Amino acid sequence: MRTQLPSGLFPYDYDFATGAAEDMSDISGLNIVRRGGALFALVQYLEVRNNQCLCETVAKTLQAYADRSLPVGKGAVQSVLEDIGAYGRWQLSGILRSLLAAVGLLYTAKGKGALVSANGSYERAWPCATALALTSELVYRNLTGDDKFAHMRQRWLHGLLALRVPQRGFREAPHYLSES
Repeated sequence: MRTQLPSGLFPYDYDFATGAAEDMSDISGLNIVRRGGALFALVQYLEVRNNQCLCETVAKTLQAYADRSLPVGKGAVQSVLEDIGAYGRWQLSGILRSLLAAVGLLYTAKGKGALVSANGSYERAWPCATALALTSELVYRNLTGDDKFAHMRQRWLHGLLALRVPQRGFREAPHYLSES
């Protein structure tokens, strides 16, 4: 809790020899997912130990994820691609992805949904981080009764649903055709 940054996040790469943390200006996509895992671990600890000191820490981290969330909705041709089975076809994904992403047809940057982004770009808006934020918020809400993130809970859910490929899984990111 002492290492929590003013942003609400925790340093990820920390050099114990120098006491310095990684520059936070350009967080990689994987690091935002790993930080989501740390958030989930905190709410699990809160659940097991009922340590109320963690409530403010968790709330600050949830707010940081809310602040880093980008609006998202299903793209114009996304349902068609899902229906014809274009997702997961590696032969098509490179060509289609580049073309469709260039003209903005894989997702829309508006809608009811939101995805947590590592750096404010859709290229680093990963559903994994969003799912961890959503799950952590649900546990936090159930433990504390604090409903201040209800709006984000709905937006994160709709963001994940925007990237859901029926009977396959979730796309890796808004601009990818492959699913995780």
